[in-house]
Amino acid sequence: LMNANKANAIAMIQQQMPQSPSDADMKYGMKMSLTGESYIYGVTLGTSFEAIPDHLSFSWGVRGVYMNNIYTGDVTNLAMNFSYGGMPLMTLDKSMAPDMLGDIHLDCEQKGFGITPMIGVDYRINEHWNLSAKVEFQTFIELKNKSNNSPMVDQMVPNYADGKKVRNDLPTIINVSAEYSPISSVRLAATYHYYDEKHAQKSAAGYDSNKGTHECAFGLDWDACKYITLSAGYTGSFFGMSEEEISELGYSLTSHNLHVGLRINCNEHWNLDLGYLHTFYTTRDVTKADLGSTLHFERTNDLV
Repeated sequence: LMNANKANAIAMIQQQMPQSPSDADMKYGMKMSLTGESYIYGVTLGTSFEAIPDHLSFSWGVRGVYMNNIYTGDVTNLAMNFSYGGMPLMTLDKSMAPDMLGDIHLDCEQKGFGITPMIGVDYRINEHWNLSAKVEFQTFIELKNKSNNSPMVDQMVPNYADGKKVRNDLPTIINVSAEYSPISSVRLAATYHYYDEKHAQKSAAGYDSNKGTHECAFGLDWDACKYITLSAGYTGSFFGMSEEEISELGYSLTSHNLHVGLRINCNEHWNLDLGYLHTFYTTRDVTKADLGSTLHFERTNDLV
């Protein structure tokens, strides 16, 4: 926005100060806020078929997905300060250039629905080994905007304009897992997930450089006694988002999760599960040439 308006701003300065150079330095300031919420609700229906009793079974089903995104934000107190050779020339604000430097308001809600087909297979080799695989196919979701934005928002980010329809597909997910039980009270499990985000169309991004997300998980369950089961595990998520895809509206950080759990087997009808998870996120700095700045991303997360 600032770069687009710089030429117009310099023209205004030169009208009032004819000797002003056309290559004046520009700095700008603003007050900015943005809040984003995303909700995905799902209902799954499925069935299974046992091809070889106690050994091989297949499953298939569908999931109905309802997606709701809400974005609100404001940019106020916009000002452009011009100088040349360290000497101040002029400061522009919305009182002097309301069309260029007026307040900007974003208020957009997106809603859409999609269907996810699923298939799976489970193969129990013997009492010690069990293998399984599952595929959730890409979910086509078209979101429709209901917006009350300022006109400049619709010009700058048309994907949030009122009435516009945008794609926000959920990617194909491939899951492969194995479980090993050396004795009846101990179970070890390993799982691999691949999220094919490269081929999931998203109107707001439009890039094909995403390499997809790879995720691996390892877990241990131990039946300490008839009433107590203890568990521990690790999950690593490695995201393939390129720097050009990352923005304040969408980013992912590679993470490592450690989790522990406790199950209390009250009786044959009731169990009580307790758990704790801590996530270690890697930080990431992304340089945006069009903004002339570097964005810093970091997160923390604890779950009980």
